[in-house]
Amino acid sequence: MNNLNNVKNGDVFEFKGYKWICLDNSYEESGKKGIFCIMAEMFGYSCFSETCNNDYSVSNARKFLIKKLLPKLDDGDNLITHLCDLTEESGRNRYGATEDKVFLLSIQEYIKFSKYIPFEDKNSDYSKNWWWLRSPTSTIAYHVRGIYTSGALYSTNASYSYGIAPACIINLAEG
Repeated sequence: MNNLNNVKNGDVFEFKGYKWICLDNSYEESGKKGIFCIMAEMFGYSCFSETCNNDYSVSNARKFLIKKLLPKLDDGDNLITHLCDLTEESGRNRYGATEDKVFLLSIQEYIKFSKYIPFEDKNSDYSKNWWWLRSPTSTIAYHVRGIYTSGALYSTNASYSYGIAPACIINLAEG
């Protein structure tokens, strides 16, 4: 799709050679307006943390996105930096936040935007893979939230390897 300004919530569009699903076509962060989106297929697979730590800020999953995907997407100011809250579902915030241009969804973002993620679509990797969220659980220090193939939330050991479903905010001023 050539004009990103015409993308509607739920649309699949292409950006930088990858297919994306628009979750919010008028998302605002840091005074900039953009398209909050998730990749339409898994970018890859990784353990959340080799050391079995549920802190996204030092996770293998975050390092994987920054090293493998960010250079392919960001050529200046075309992505908006997202404040990634690392609060547990209990409200406790041991890990603070990160600021990232590519990231995993939080549990809150997943719940808010799940109506646009096509779990039953045979053209989508989401119908056949479990994937990570960035949200730590509040009960076990080595458990992280993820999504079952059905779309249901689950928590599991951070050392397991599951899908990486990257999200980003495309800057409409640059797109």
